[in-house]
Amino acid sequence: MIHLRIFNTPVRIKPAVFFLVSAIWAGATGLTLYWHPQRGFWSAVIIGFATMFLLILADFGHPFAHIFSARF
Repeated sequence: MIHLRIFNTPVRIKPAVFFLVSAIWAGATGLTLYWHPQRGFWSAVIIGFATMFLLILADFGHPFAHIFSARF
């Protein structure tokens, strides 16, 4: 378990999150290859990474924004 403190609030992140992030990246890459095969593999990997990054940003950013607003 990863222990962090954000604005003096303890935050714990389970290691299983990294497996879920990998699954999201692989799934988005696979869907991109399925829906748009003409784009190629590396383009699909980049699109999958961008999709994963935005989803993770929204998923982690929302609770962090609540921590921030609760502190201020």
